[in-house]
Formats: sequence, C-alpha cells, structure tokens
Amino acid sequence: MIVLDCHRRTQLGEGTEAKWAEAISSGIKDEFGVRPLHIYYNNAEGRACCVSDAPNIVAVRQSHRKVGMPCEDVLAVDCVAQC
Repeated sequence: MIVLDCHRRTQLGEGTEAKWAEAISSGIKDEFGVRPLHIYYNNAEGRACCVSDAPNIVAVRQSHRKVGMPCEDVLAVDCVAQC
C-alpha cells in the first residue's frame, strides 16, 4: 500500500535531510514494515510530506511517532504515473 502523510510545524534539524536521504536510498523497511519512498519539505512553511510503502496506515503512524514526527494527515493513495 502506498501512503501519503503530512506534518505541520516541522522544522528540520541539523543532519535530518541526510538521515532521510539515507533511509530512502537504503530501501529497508523499519520495524513497522514501513519503507520511505519520497520526502518533500518546506522549512519556511514548517511542513513535510512523506510517501511510503507500508502494510497499513496504522504502521505509518507508529513509524513516524517513534522518530518524533507524528502525522496529522495520513491517506492511502494510488499512483497515476511514475515521476
């Protein structure tokens, strides 16, 4: 299942971008079965959106909560075309 989640009031700390890039490039699923595919952010607006491959929405919420980034909005989505 492909899941899109969004965060408000998010500011990336030092090294966060590199950690996210590593998580995406590794292709490894976490303990909740979530594998990040893409992460988009806007520090000026304090927002971030993630696209993940996950078994379900609950797993995405658990995965994000564990790293201190709880999700406000989570939605299972379909892909129209590859970017």
